[in-house]
This record gives sequence, C-alpha cells and structure tokens, in this order.
Amino acid sequence: MNNFKEKINKARDAVYDILSLPVGANFFKKFLLKKQVNVDLGVKSQVPIDFSHLPEYQQHEVVTDFVVYSSTKEKVIHSSVTKKGRNDSFNYSHDLTIEKKGKQISKKRNISAQEYFDLLALKDEERKTLKKVRICGAIDDVYFIIDFFESVPGQPILLIL
Repeated sequence: MNNFKEKINKARDAVYDILSLPVGANFFKKFLLKKQVNVDLGVKSQVPIDFSHLPEYQQHEVVTDFVVYSSTKEKVIHSSVTKKGRNDSFNYSHDLTIEKKGKQISKKRNISAQEYFDLLALKDEERKTLKKVRICGAIDDVYFIIDFFESVPGQPILLIL
C-alpha cells in the first residue's frame, strides 16, 4: 500500500474511531473534501456540492445516537441506534460491540420503529448525535458515495469511489 493510501485509511479509521463507529466496507479510493465557506449553489441538498449535472443520485439522511446498553451475558463496549432513509420512510438498526472471550464482536440487526424509540430513550447524553447526509450515485459506471457530516465541527465531506 502506498503512503497516500495509508494516510487516507488512517484518517478515515481515526474519524470512525473517534465516533465509535465500525469502519465498514473498503472501497478503491477515498477522499476527504474541504467545504467551501458560505457557498450558495442554489440546490435543495444540504451538502454544499452542486449535483445538478448528475443524471441520477439518491440522498439519504443517517442519524446515529449512542445509547447506554447493558447485558448480563457480555461486556458491552459500544451500542448505538441508527435511523436511515428519506421522505419519512426510514429503516432502523441497532449496532452493538461486545467483548466475548477477549475478542470484540460487532453485531448489527434491523429493528422496528418501536424498538428504535425504546432504545433511543436510553440515549447517552454525554455523546452527541451524529447526523450525516449520504448521497449515492454513478458517473460513467463508477459508483460513488458522499458522506456529509453536518453535525461534526468543520462539516467534513467524505467521497468514496
């Protein structure tokens, strides 16, 4: 792996580690983009990028709340609930990292809206809600993901190809 890729991977891993989120899938190229200050592109997206030239893309809201969750069986290292979707249509999931026999095991399962709101009542008030806008699309058969972290200072933008 070349030096630049290592730096990008380390930066991504550090951001996700600070946010206590699993790293997720690996893609070919990743870019951390700098937001231009006070730019009005006249587009409806919350992301400060002009998508008007794209033929088609999907924009989703992703909200992650960290919850205080305990188990009598295992030591809980991390627990969060996530709401993903758009236009008042959402999917909900519960992410749980536990320690079992000295190893960390990550579990993710889809949950109902009722279970989401029940777990949300256990929200860790010492941690901020992580809000991001995810935009997915393709240009010339190249799939891309753009994550815009609106609730993180500096509002970083992550482009994944």
